[in-house]
Amino acid sequence: MSEIEVSIIIPTKDGATHLEKVLEMIYAQAHEQPFEVIVIDSGSTDGTLDIVKRYPARLVEIRPEDFGHGKTRNLGAELAEGKYLVFVTQDAIPATNRWLYSLLRNLELPEVAGVYGRQVPMEDTNPMESFF
Repeated sequence: MSEIEVSIIIPTKDGATHLEKVLEMIYAQAHEQPFEVIVIDSGSTDGTLDIVKRYPARLVEIRPEDFGHGKTRNLGAELAEGKYLVFVTQDAIPATNRWLYSLLRNLELPEVAGVYGRQVPMEDTNPMESFF
């Protein structure tokens, strides 16, 4: 089996509203290198777990009281097998099937240590949140 190039880590809790589309777009990526998806769930009760189980993602369940934004992402990093780590939220839908390629190609430059992608607010986002 090929070495995993990138680990995509998604913390979740009751994320069923957008998670299906997030995972659909992640697995539709036009990316030639192997990648893994790690979903760390902290007590969802809305069908999030059922959605995750429909995809070849690695599901890790933690207790809600064990969740912390940094702590949970650190757990994902510890579990990751990829050379690169990509952190995504449960409602951050990749805009195109070239999203992952666009992020990773910048890491080929020796002076680049990290990258981030542009965030486009959802249509129903209130104007203040859209601005920020």
